[in-house]
Amino acid sequence: NHLKTLEADAKPAIVLDIDETSFSGYKKLLANDFSVAPKMVMQVWLAGNLPAIAATLVLYQLAISKGVKVFFVTGRIDNESLRAATEKNLIAAGYHQWGKIYMRPPTSAMSNFKSAARAQIKKDGYILFLNNGNQASNFVGGRSAKHDFKLPNPFYFTP
Repeated sequence: NHLKTLEADAKPAIVLDIDETSFSGYKKLLANDFSVAPKMVMQVWLAGNLPAIAATLVLYQLAISKGVKVFFVTGRIDNESLRAATEKNLIAAGYHQWGKIYMRPPTSAMSNFKSAARAQIKKDGYILFLNNGNQASNFVGGRSAKHDFKLPNPFYFTP
């Protein structure tokens, strides 16, 4: 309904987190006794074969079909090999287009990075209708979207 009231030049957008929001790591976590040791997590990410979370993929497809730009904001560390694996996994899981993937610089705190990424998207002229994630860091910095939805994550907590 919000899209019907936008001005013709408005740029609607949504923000999606990646791990345990757009992708499910459940089977990999289970196979590793729910370990989130950095080395194991990096191996899982670099494999680039995590499945999509079905409900998020449906949301993504609906947004794309309505002309809403999708941005991914993830705590994954930004380096060349991990960025390539992340993009490959997004495409393989059904996420075929996006505005930008914001990945965390190695020296940046999670919450500061994610709030700065959302602020940049808004500064670029987008109206954020939805911010969706599974950790508190996805919502630090106050309300950045018309709707913020925190998904449950019973597997791990990111400070």
